[in-house]
Amino acid sequence: MKWKRALALALAALLTLSPAALAAGEAPWYAEAEAFIYREGLMNGVAEGFAPQTPATRGAVFQALWNLEGQPYPTRPFFFSDVTADAWYANAAAWAKEMGLAAGDENRAFRGGDAVTRAELAAIFARYLLQKGFPQVSLPAGTVFSDLDQVPDWAYGDMTLCAAYGIITGHDGRLMPNATATQAELAAMLMALSRLTPPERPAAERYIEGLLKANYLGQFEPEYLQLSGLSESAARRAYEKRLRQAADYFLLIYNVEYPTDEMRTALADVYAQVYEHLEFRVVSSAEAEDGFWSVELSISPLDIIRITDASLSQTMEPFYAKYPLSVQLAMTDREYRVMDKEWAELLIALFRSKLPNVGSLSPQCVLLQPELGGDGKWTLSQEALDALDARVIQYFPEES
Repeated sequence: MKWKRALALALAALLTLSPAALAAGEAPWYAEAEAFIYREGLMNGVAEGFAPQTPATRGAVFQALWNLEGQPYPTRPFFFSDVTADAWYANAAAWAKEMGLAAGDENRAFRGGDAVTRAELAAIFARYLLQKGFPQVSLPAGTVFSDLDQVPDWAYGDMTLCAAYGIITGHDGRLMPNATATQAELAAMLMALSRLTPPERPAAERYIEGLLKANYLGQFEPEYLQLSGLSESAARRAYEKRLRQAADYFLLIYNVEYPTDEMRTALADVYAQVYEHLEFRVVSSAEAEDGFWSVELSISPLDIIRITDASLSQTMEPFYAKYPLSVQLAMTDREYRVMDKEWAELLIALFRSKLPNVGSLSPQCVLLQPELGGDGKWTLSQEALDALDARVIQYFPEES
């Protein structure tokens, strides 16, 4: 990641000023930030380039953050319904979804061309800060903004967090939360963000994050392999085992009595694609006096079983008509196995057809207690792993 301290000189700022500023003979307030984003290439790929007074769009914001991260190639497929492969912010949007920075609206739309308010911009930057491990902090004593009462409830914590870190400084003592953010303001926030040094995260947090990436996303980061003491091949086997276990559970709850290896393989492939939509974040950790660690995780359960069940009766109607109870009771064992296979194939096809509709439910708090062994390697009990599985996908409706 390009975490560099900005060392912009007056000469560099003058060399990168906009034509309007040069014509006026004076440097605008955003001159240093403009020099910074040009030097770091943070507006590269943005459709209109840097236009200081132009409203900052969602596409421009995430493109700039993606550039700041070094343009990591997203590992998940495109999720947003309104982002095509040739969109200038396509990779940035996919990365933002993967990182949990952008979830889309109720129609899974990214809305990359929409302008953002200063409150919305603060919310994005706050999520980014927390994902980088920056702790929650409060405004310094004596800090006063005259329009704090105008900050929307949903953005209050985000705006005050960004203000506490100096990412939002306000205008004449005002945060102006509902004003449309400009690209100049975005550039200033990016420059302030780059000057922050991410804190060193506890090993317990890094292990848990790596564990989820390995077990559900099939991403085997070197740091996780080192913390867990696993080889990449062993971590991959654990990932594939988890997919098979998920497939077996699916076959169990849908009463497939004679599952085959082909069915398990097909279902494991579907689960791999379902898990790609998993959104989670390590929130915090604490070490007890006895040396044991607790790690708080925020996880958004995947909502696909409910969607599948909603179509089950209609999809299976021809099957029920073909195999009424009277017919089933008169079947030979061989005939029953044929029917069971047909049932399973219809189920798997239905499950696969719902992949484009995978959604996420409201985030839930999960507390995990990884253990540090005498060999310096981290583990999580099988009981905890099984409990985590039960939270990743919601199989049964929550009791009211």
